Amino acid sequence: MNVSDALKLPSFEGATVIAGRNGLAREVSTAMIVEAPDIDIWGKRGQMLITSFYAFENLSPAAFSSFFDEADRTGIGAIVFKPERLVAQAPRQIIDQCDKHEIPLIQIPSSTKYESLLLDVLGTFLDSNLTLLNRFYDLHRQTMDLALREPTVLEILLKLRSLIHADITFFDSTKDRRVTTSQELSRFTMPRLTELEGNPYQSHHYFDAELSYHDVTRHATAVLIPSSDDRIRYLILHVALERLSPLDIMAVENVVSLLQMEVLKQSALDRRLFFQTNNLMRELLTDPTLGAERVKDALESLNIGAHPHFEALLLRIDLDGPNAVDRCDDILIMARRCIKMIYPDIAYLEASKSIVFLHNVKSPQARFGTDSIKAAMEDVRNVPALPSFTYLGAISSLGTSANLPELMREVTEIDRFFDGDQYRNSLIRFEDLGIYKLFMQVTDSSELMRFLDPRVIELHDKSPDFFKTACALCENNLNYQETARQLYVHPKTIRYRAERIHRLAGIDLHNPDDRLQLALGARIYHLIDR
Repeated sequence: MNVSDALKLPSFEGATVIAGRNGLAREVSTAMIVEAPDIDIWGKRGQMLITSFYAFENLSPAAFSSFFDEADRTGIGAIVFKPERLVAQAPRQIIDQCDKHEIPLIQIPSSTKYESLLLDVLGTFLDSNLTLLNRFYDLHRQTMDLALREPTVLEILLKLRSLIHADITFFDSTKDRRVTTSQELSRFTMPRLTELEGNPYQSHHYFDAELSYHDVTRHATAVLIPSSDDRIRYLILHVALERLSPLDIMAVENVVSLLQMEVLKQSALDRRLFFQTNNLMRELLTDPTLGAERVKDALESLNIGAHPHFEALLLRIDLDGPNAVDRCDDILIMARRCIKMIYPDIAYLEASKSIVFLHNVKSPQARFGTDSIKAAMEDVRNVPALPSFTYLGAISSLGTSANLPELMREVTEIDRFFDGDQYRNSLIRFEDLGIYKLFMQVTDSSELMRFLDPRVIELHDKSPDFFKTACALCENNLNYQETARQLYVHPKTIRYRAERIHRLAGIDLHNPDDRLQLALGARIYHLIDR
């Protein structure tokens, strides 16, 4: 209650407000008799102070002023003065201080007993709290009854709307997913949030949410829904917090707790499904001894396998900068969503920095398209919340359920054979590799040395800088300017090195056969190093 409400209590009959009338809306939640001026020790918000001003008798002007400053800062509700023989009327300086700080000063008849005031104020507060407590248990019972019926999120929101008489939106800001009781009010852009000060009935974090619509900005109340994963979810109440009563807040608190349980349950189910899917995919793609029946069952569990042909796509993510190392999962999740929207008949195997998709192909025309995959990855790269990254994609040949490990081997060999720095944001098909396929069939990397031209070996071992220059020139089709830019030297230096390479190793970079030997040598050394 506020001061105006308190003045209507029976014990305040004959009371008069003699100062601080502008503060009659101040909160009153308890009352006490003032026996000492050390308000910084015992003062609390909402207190009604009952006094005869004996405690102020020997205060210095500075201490007197400090008492009222602290009373205002603490949120004292009112001061009740009872005339006594020592102080027959309120001193002028007290009246002035109460007017200054807008703290109501109430004079009661000398016949009024302190006990009556205390019982009236505290009794009203206790009765109010008892009513709230009973209502809270009733709301809690309704919430638990609802939880036992395993409701949908929308059913939970509809229940809350019936309690607080305002529309609500469940907002998953990570996925931009919305469940709402009003489609019109849910069409807002990402809200700007300012955290609000809590009150005794709030255990969660409340925010003033500035919601931007097409032609207008509206304010609402957002409540953060705690969760154990990295996703951020809010309950958006399309009403200002000050318009919600304590009973409304209690209803919101119960529903947020219920939604938190639903979120935790769904996160656990999603995590379990993720591990099941990953384990099935790992079996299919890495174990060549699986029987046909086991392969068939696994494909059915993954909801793929309706068509006879399969292909694999591996995407490796390279983050730009060490500070983004923990965000690779977010990028893979977005990539997974974008690609699944284009190719619904897929399952995936996720690792720390890469993801492998197994695509059940309806027809040769429905295979992974390089343009569509690049467009999907460009959409991921344009998500503002994600860190900058590059990728290298590998697409296998077309196979059947009988040779899935072979498809996995093809994409992992491409990943091993090609440098992500040199082939940034590129997609490489196994069918397009030509002679490189021969090298990929070699399981012992030392065996690859027999494919090298002796001149290339000599240049690599004796003149590493010249070998690097020769390889870069081959990759850039003898473009001296681009090679110089990549190696941070002058183009004339590149021409000088090209001539020196010819004299030292007998390799003529203008000879197509010699350039082929260098290009193959670069690939083989890269493969051996990896």
